[in-house]
Amino acid sequence: MALNIDHGDVRHYNFTVNVQFYYVGRDDVFWEYLASRSGDIGLDLKQALNESEYIKLLEQDQEPIFLYDLENPTIEKERFFELQNLYFKSPINIGLMGDNQAKEVGFILVFKKSLYEAQNLKFFCEILITNRERIETFFHTFKTQKDLIDNLPLGMYRTTREGDFLFGNPELLNILEVPNFDILTRLKASEFYVNKEDRKRWIELINQRRVVKNFEFQLRTFKGNTKWVRNNARGIFQKDELLFIEGFLNDVTEEKILKEKEARIIEKTLEQKLFLIDILRNRTDLLERNLEDTFGELLEKASKILEADRLGLWLKRDDERDEIYHNIVIYEKGTGFVVSQYKFNFKEHFRYLNFLSKGIQISSENILKETRIEELFDSYLRPAGVKALIDTPIFVRQKLVGILKCEYKEHRELGRLEEWFNHILALLISNWIESRNILQSEEKIREYANKLEKLIDEVISLLSSIVEERDPYTAGHSKRVALIAIAIAKELGYDEARIRKLYYAGLLHDIGKLFVPAEILTKPAKLTPIEYDIVKVHPQKGYEVLIHTEFLKDLAEIVVQHHERLDGSGYPYGLKNSQILEDSKILAVADVAEAMLARRPYRPPISLQEVLKYLEENKGKLFDPKVVGACKKIFMTEESFKINEN
Repeated sequence: MALNIDHGDVRHYNFTVNVQFYYVGRDDVFWEYLASRSGDIGLDLKQALNESEYIKLLEQDQEPIFLYDLENPTIEKERFFELQNLYFKSPINIGLMGDNQAKEVGFILVFKKSLYEAQNLKFFCEILITNRERIETFFHTFKTQKDLIDNLPLGMYRTTREGDFLFGNPELLNILEVPNFDILTRLKASEFYVNKEDRKRWIELINQRRVVKNFEFQLRTFKGNTKWVRNNARGIFQKDELLFIEGFLNDVTEEKILKEKEARIIEKTLEQKLFLIDILRNRTDLLERNLEDTFGELLEKASKILEADRLGLWLKRDDERDEIYHNIVIYEKGTGFVVSQYKFNFKEHFRYLNFLSKGIQISSENILKETRIEELFDSYLRPAGVKALIDTPIFVRQKLVGILKCEYKEHRELGRLEEWFNHILALLISNWIESRNILQSEEKIREYANKLEKLIDEVISLLSSIVEERDPYTAGHSKRVALIAIAIAKELGYDEARIRKLYYAGLLHDIGKLFVPAEILTKPAKLTPIEYDIVKVHPQKGYEVLIHTEFLKDLAEIVVQHHERLDGSGYPYGLKNSQILEDSKILAVADVAEAMLARRPYRPPISLQEVLKYLEENKGKLFDPKVVGACKKIFMTEESFKINEN
């Protein structure tokens, strides 16, 4: 702001920027005098006679200067400043005082009205000249703040408690897809909520907490599109009555889509691995049935997990010299089981079968771009309506004995998850075929059972590793907890079957953390109370995963109770003493001991002496005394207890 003043003639005092002056007072004599002289210096001066007129002035988008009459105000001084705060205004406030009044605080300038009149406005202008730097700084700050708000990548807003918009920056209009602010003022905030209960809950939280962070909800824009947004806001109250809500909206639609995709991948991975564990567990029973029935059941369940339109199996017959692959069964979505008469042979499909014979899985999101299957286009793929596929070779003793064909009638994204699952299915089928010739003697049956047990161990270890892949800071934690737990169990005299069960529970005790956001699991600092509450749901989530799997449901109760404590201070149920399973008491001590001994990003590892001291101090209160005793013993043996992989 530049002020051009000629001290020789008051009529030449002119403001070169548009500045509004408002007299907030009711001294009629002074006002008439002020109004009659203001035109001489090009001063745009108006009067606010009451609170409603003052509010209208605050609602305008301008750079105001207020002349507040401390002797005869139209608004109480506290209310004068309060309303400026409510309307996001930081104007220049100049106080006008009577001759006998004490100087007031809160004003950039304060002077007596009598001096104003005596100097015929010249004194007032000279005061503005003297304080020009302060005034220009104010207007520069005002413009900077306005530019910042206009370019903020967050939707900034202020509404009344009823939802009328008083302010909205350009990004808010962009998020809500409203053409301009004038249209926004005709709408209410509640109109943008997809779920009206979200709006109701939002207002309840504002009234309860006054400041609400990270409230996510789905809105419908002015153009009818749906978006996910995150709302951070505060309520402005007067004597516990909500007047306004001001805050920021952040469009998190893409973030939500990515998180849902990640959650879907995790869910699909878990679904696949639990399916395989179930198949492995019941493998011996399945082998006693007709092989075609077994394969049919396998393909039906697997096709639903893969969301395939068709999942079929072609095998070479043992009594045929020529390498011809006949269809055994196809499970087709919406139809059920069908059998195709189509056969694959090296004479007609040499290139295709040659790739499979080399152990190459053929995965194509668009068959028109896949040259390795061009021999099948006209005779098989087009008639069947196939547009995407995963063809996996099946080997027995290094010979191609079959083809597993997973087919889709639409182009679709096929990733490593689907390819991996088809490979595992092919291995299972291969193993079933081979096992028919193996299971002929008790010795071979025992050998098969040992192999099966080892395979189960490997699959459960894979399942356990899913959690640790999401949290690199605790890599190996589940395995070490399992090893400590079985060492304690051996010290307490558990039998082999119970020890193995406890070992599996140790490996899977944190599987519920799949449902905890990765940013919380990997946070390199101490968790906030809210974040800790989110983490505390993992035992219950682990229970929900395990209880629905026949083989693993015996572990569900052990896992859900591993954070319970003898005095009832644990979670999720607050169980006490005998209400807690003995296996869970062992797991609790093993979990705490391993966590304290391990390094964390926010602290170094705790010494063994301190860990044992903590367990000793809390035995009988948090932990079972005999379990603590066994734990101390395995760590304090002569050769010292070493956690290994054996």
